[in-house]
Amino acid sequence: MNPWQILLALLVVVIFPILDLKETRLMRTFTSCMRRINWYRKIIASLWLAVAAAFFTSPLSSLVRVQLDTTESDWMLAHPVSSGIAFTAASALLLLSSLSGLQCLWNDTIRQRIAPALASMQFVLPVSIIERRWWIVVSVSAGVCEEILFRGFLFNFLHSAPPIGMQLGAIAALILTSLSFGSSHLYQGWQGMLSSLLIGMALGVLAIMTGSLLIPILLHILMDVKMLWMYKPLQDNPILASKLISGHGPDERISVNFR
Repeated sequence: MNPWQILLALLVVVIFPILDLKETRLMRTFTSCMRRINWYRKIIASLWLAVAAAFFTSPLSSLVRVQLDTTESDWMLAHPVSSGIAFTAASALLLLSSLSGLQCLWNDTIRQRIAPALASMQFVLPVSIIERRWWIVVSVSAGVCEEILFRGFLFNFLHSAPPIGMQLGAIAALILTSLSFGSSHLYQGWQGMLSSLLIGMALGVLAIMTGSLLIPILLHILMDVKMLWMYKPLQDNPILASKLISGHGPDERISVNFR
């Protein structure tokens, strides 16, 4: 087994989440425009460096396609009813998770009603115009890189036969990659981690059903970039926006409410 692949797997599954959790704990104590932008830059750099390492250590086909053996293909993909149900359920979950963001595109009332529920995440959410531009880069980077790392590299690493991988079954590999994807979002709290786990499972099902990462990547980008439509403190709450840009701690969060 390639030791570089093992190291990359540990980096993605263990080290990145721990470092991210440490960084976001500091940001919870004091957040500002520059601290968020610096965090965005670190995320972008670390994701693309990890993907570069994946391309260096792994075959291209194992990063952009989900590869099943003949037996798994026969029972997972050959039956139109079961595969159709799985595909529909996964697609419905992902579309429902994006629905609120899409509704905010044309309905300001829905956005203003949702905004207070995002208060616990405002330490990392983009506020200023420059932050929102960086968020687009973060969303695209996360959509592309996390799918390559989790649904591509990690899934095939767990699923492939030795000496390439660990030869776990497709279902076991799907569960483990989804758990890893959920734990990488632990900074969002337990509810956010559980939501990410379910989303990771749905994205994994779509990757398996289609054999490609294209649809998961596009949906992943949409689910991240939708925050720009759901959260507009500059427009909805200028006082809070000013505090978030200049910098403030968690004790100030409840003192300023969205109208």
